[in-house]
Amino acid sequence: MDLRIQKTYRALNNAFTDLLSKNRYEGISVAALCDAAMIRRTTFYKHFRDKDDFFAFYIDNFRAEVLNFGETIPARSEAPSDPEEFKRECVLILNRLTDTLIANEPLVENILRSSMIGTMMNVICDGVADTLRERHRIDPTDTLSFANAAVEFTAGGVVRLLMSWWMMGEAASHADEFAENAWRLIATVMGEGPWIK
Repeated sequence: MDLRIQKTYRALNNAFTDLLSKNRYEGISVAALCDAAMIRRTTFYKHFRDKDDFFAFYIDNFRAEVLNFGETIPARSEAPSDPEEFKRECVLILNRLTDTLIANEPLVENILRSSMIGTMMNVICDGVADTLRERHRIDPTDTLSFANAAVEFTAGGVVRLLMSWWMMGEAASHADEFAENAWRLIATVMGEGPWIK
């Protein structure tokens, strides 16, 4: 990707994070975002249809940052066969997710109180599903398979647990409980499937 485009995306993401930490989504205009990022609105519209399109991009980048395997877990050519190794990897990712959400609490609260909560939950759910497919070596194009149904069911459950965990308040003091419960859900649904070798 062109360095100028990377710089534009980085400026927009940083400005949006700052603005969203102080304002609800609905209170942020494209003009305010562009001013904070020090870019022209014409530049913004070259890359995004509107603010909602940018928000989907922003949340997808947030998800990619949280679930990035390259920084924390070595790539593998097959699904982990050792249950303890798989648990360690899952809990590491879940802890990274909770740590990131807690570190960005004002931003998360403003998203949850906005009309974009559904978009955020869908992007996180897609990220969890993609992660499970990757770790279990499940073909994402075989959408009617039981393995993909199990992935979607599990991802939805993890996102519901995530919402319950956050809404109960004092998220930091209950992060380990969320990670353990999410891991149990993943292990219960995914751990016995025929896709595990």
